[in-house]
Amino acid sequence: MNEYIEHNRQNNMFFDENTDEELVKFREKLERKKLECAECEKRLKLLVERRRSNQ
Repeated sequence: MNEYIEHNRQNNMFFDENTDEELVKFREKLERKKLECAECEKRLKLLVERRRSNQ
């Protein structure tokens, strides 16, 4: 995505990072993935704690 941004900064004088549809979609998807990852980490920690307490 950095290459996409850099290319558009240099070649598209109307490029706006805050309103570019592709970039907005990418950032929204990235935020969703970060939240999903955080939830997975919480679940993994909980499972590890449960396993340790059962041993």
